Amino acid sequence: MKKLHKLFWVILLTLLFPFYSFAQTEDNVSYSNYSEENFRAKIVEVLDEQTTTGQSGEQITLQNLKLLAIDGSMEGEELIFDGIGKMTTTSQIYHKGDKVLVLAQTQDGQIEIQPIDVWRVNPLIYLALFFLVVVAVIGRWRGLRALLSLVITFIIIFFITIPLIARGMNPILITSVSAMIIIITSMPAIYGWNMKSQAAIISITISIIIAVLLSYLFVKACRLTGFSEEEAVFLTDTFKNHQVFPGLLLAAFSLGALGILDDVVLTQISSVEQIKRTNPHLHPVEVYRRSMRIGVDHITSMINTLFLAYAGSAFFLLFLIKSKEPPFNNFFETINNEVVATEIVRTLVGSVGLILAIPIATYIASFYFFKYSSKN
Repeated sequence: MKKLHKLFWVILLTLLFPFYSFAQTEDNVSYSNYSEENFRAKIVEVLDEQTTTGQSGEQITLQNLKLLAIDGSMEGEELIFDGIGKMTTTSQIYHKGDKVLVLAQTQDGQIEIQPIDVWRVNPLIYLALFFLVVVAVIGRWRGLRALLSLVITFIIIFFITIPLIARGMNPILITSVSAMIIIITSMPAIYGWNMKSQAAIISITISIIIAVLLSYLFVKACRLTGFSEEEAVFLTDTFKNHQVFPGLLLAAFSLGALGILDDVVLTQISSVEQIKRTNPHLHPVEVYRRSMRIGVDHITSMINTLFLAYAGSAFFLLFLIKSKEPPFNNFFETINNEVVATEIVRTLVGSVGLILAIPIATYIASFYFFKYSSKN
């Protein structure tokens, strides 16, 4: 066991070493007589408002607005948006006092403006601050350490994973290695470098490898292209080689699996730890059996929880399926559609990975605590 433990760390650190350097990204700039600028503005007045019927029979609201630019090159200027005259629809119905994000398009000296969306950053900041307060009050010191772990994860994904993939490196390899870095850094940051965090790192690493292999197998078997994701259309210019999109999909599956694996694994390891502390003389096999009773309860409750979580994230898709309109004519055509198939693979692969993680984590923790606690 001790030799296997050392071998595990040697292999893992060898894999991680080449990827500690941060990537540099290059900006692609094109020059023409056309330019765009986004800026914030405040609705000073709704000048006029009309409701009309669209081509599909839906009701469309058109508005003429007076806006005051808050920032950007037009800061302080009053601007008029003629939505009725140009029959321009917007994503929202705006009211006086609303703060909006505006797109200004300049072509040969002519400027046209259009509100894109409401400015919702401020309430998001308030929500984030409320989240921080709740974590700090309820979680106390460990909650603050969890926030540190969150910051580390954010830095790894945005400054290592995404730049390296954008530079053309294999998305599956980079995401897998990044996931290992996240595991190795976040667990000690929250729990310290002890038996609990060490057992968690080993368990989550094995579980994420299984999840990646399952994802790879079924993405290939179902020939998922990755283009069913809404954001993929905006990345076609970034990734000229469209063969990379299945890899991006796999990478997304891996990160999603990691996000819920640590919760399940740590719950089981905590169960093992408490049972072992209650009766230090229990044999690891007996500790495993007792802990798995908790694990089985966790699995049975988790199955329905996972479905509800995925159903909530794909709620609008469920309405499309229920509508039985093309391409959702019947059950088999529905599950054959790539949008639906992608969610099915994501849900089932993630669920299988989670379920397998429970006995893996329980077994490793049972013998890990027995092996190393007996030496103390």
